[in-house]
Amino acid sequence: MPAADDDRGERDMKSRSDRQQQAAFWVLIVFAVATLVFGAGLVEAPPAPGWIAWALHPLLLAVGFLCGAATVRRSREVDARRWELVEDETLTRGERLYAHREAERENKVAGSIFLLAGISVGACAAYVLRTPEQIGVADFLILSPLLGFLAGLLVVSRRTPASGPLDRA
Repeated sequence: MPAADDDRGERDMKSRSDRQQQAAFWVLIVFAVATLVFGAGLVEAPPAPGWIAWALHPLLLAVGFLCGAATVRRSREVDARRWELVEDETLTRGERLYAHREAERENKVAGSIFLLAGISVGACAAYVLRTPEQIGVADFLILSPLLGFLAGLLVVSRRTPASGPLDRA
């Protein structure tokens, strides 16, 4: 019976990480489509007060930071699973290579999804709040999630220990 409990715990952990990535993917899709809809002129955005762009910068920084932190946590989980597989003595060299390649692919996909989710929110906000005749604060809303993402990567990667073959000694 304990093996079933271990499997369920591993599934819950995997599903939590997968749910975060899936949620980020759908945020990316929704805001990318919204930006295209506003850009094509199918829907006109209601006028917003000028201060709202200033208020959105800290919010988008936080969104970017959370996306960067989620990227690091997802990467740590993928790497931990990779090293569990690779340390199996029964694997062939090809299977080990495949485990490494698959882990790298998963890390790239997760990083891209989390990065683009934050940027798509910023791009949509920038497009909706921009003033066409001049460059304003709203035009830089796309940079806030990017800067937050980079800060999240830096801070969380320094605070979260990496998992690898040298860490188990």
